[in-house]
Amino acid sequence: MKVSAALFRVQLMVLVFYSCLVNADDDFQQAYAPINVSGITIFVPIELYPDTTTYLTIKETPTEYWLQWTKNSDSKYYVIEHYINGSWQLVASNLTGNEYRADKSLGNKFRVKGCHQYGCAGWTSINNVNTSPLHITSFSTNKSKVAQGERVVVSWNVEGASEVNLKVNGTHYKALPFTGNKAITAYDYSSFELSAVGFGSTKKQKTAVVVDKPKVMKEVELSGYLQPLMNLGLDIVERAIVTNGRFTYVPTQDGFLHKVDNQSQIIWSKNLNGVIANKPIIDNGYLYYSVSLISGEGEICKTYMHSSDTQCKNTGGEVIASPVIKHNRNGTLPPDVQAFSISNYFQGSFNNSLLSVSTTGLVNEYSLETLTVKNQFILPGDYRNNPILSDAKLSKQNELLLRTGPNQVTAFFIPSSGSGGGDDIFFSVQRFFTTSSDDTQSTHPQVLDIAWQKEL
Repeated sequence: MKVSAALFRVQLMVLVFYSCLVNADDDFQQAYAPINVSGITIFVPIELYPDTTTYLTIKETPTEYWLQWTKNSDSKYYVIEHYINGSWQLVASNLTGNEYRADKSLGNKFRVKGCHQYGCAGWTSINNVNTSPLHITSFSTNKSKVAQGERVVVSWNVEGASEVNLKVNGTHYKALPFTGNKAITAYDYSSFELSAVGFGSTKKQKTAVVVDKPKVMKEVELSGYLQPLMNLGLDIVERAIVTNGRFTYVPTQDGFLHKVDNQSQIIWSKNLNGVIANKPIIDNGYLYYSVSLISGEGEICKTYMHSSDTQCKNTGGEVIASPVIKHNRNGTLPPDVQAFSISNYFQGSFNNSLLSVSTTGLVNEYSLETLTVKNQFILPGDYRNNPILSDAKLSKQNELLLRTGPNQVTAFFIPSSGSGGGDDIFFSVQRFFTTSSDDTQSTHPQVLDIAWQKEL
């Protein structure tokens, strides 16, 4: 039977491969590397050794020498030799850990090497002497904020360690020098953690670098299901968006209020003195809302939805929540008066009012038409100067509901201002024909009574 030369060579290599396995050294196996020849895989013997141990550290104690070394991921065990009476002598041959203790009487010269089934690395003699407690003396970056793709240099200095490692966003750098630095290219928020290990102790420190990433506006092809706020480039206060009919009213972080139609067209834009932090309320063609000013104060505003005409009044304190409309019922008017057209006009237009609550506990009642202060109330002493006072609602009984604690809701009685019959008519007519815009404020606001309180 004829055998081709190529096939013969392959068979010969296989025989040599098995022969080497059988006749390998008692201590180590022969390593082989696969090579492809003309579509046929053959195995070639190679030398394969672990990495050399980076640091061998010695620490002297009253009774012994304590050795530690950096572990290598490809070493299965370690060998230790001690220099005694002029020659190297084997003292440990199968250590799976990375430390060894020796009696002080025989000297302080040692060396270590890592091994696996194919052989051993070169020797590493003592190259670090530990004389102080473990301490990270410095760990910092040269910049705290960088542009995307910019290099940042992290530096460190450690005393009393046998091993120093650095983790950057999940990537590990091991067996680093005890004093050093490393340059990293930052593409996103980058966190750095330095860990130092030494003779029973571990120390860690963290730092971070913020990456200033450019804002990318992606153009989106509009479908039949329109998203009117897409591609406008507005920094929107999402929780304050309100929609009425085919228009959306959009507050933005730069202090504007925009009216946008359902075809992504901005109808008008109004520049305010601050930011609308919560959703406006709509009544009779107007938007009513609170504005947070940079100075820390607040304003109550109304904007005509068709023309952006706006009127604002300072609240005298910080107001974060949206105002609420108080419906002042007038059930004492006689039928003939109720039927009178101008009376009905004043009832519908002037009788309701606007309530806002500041974090100081002051409750202002405003006229819906002029935003002048009709009444002032104040919460009981225990509920004033409370930063939680930002969620306000009005019940059907005109009780003011406030979140007064992390898990607490309190209802307060709001006195009715619509029970005077003819006096209310006179007040409305007088307000209609007056041109004064001065607020009517009480020098001593009435303290509100608690209606009820519940824990959530």
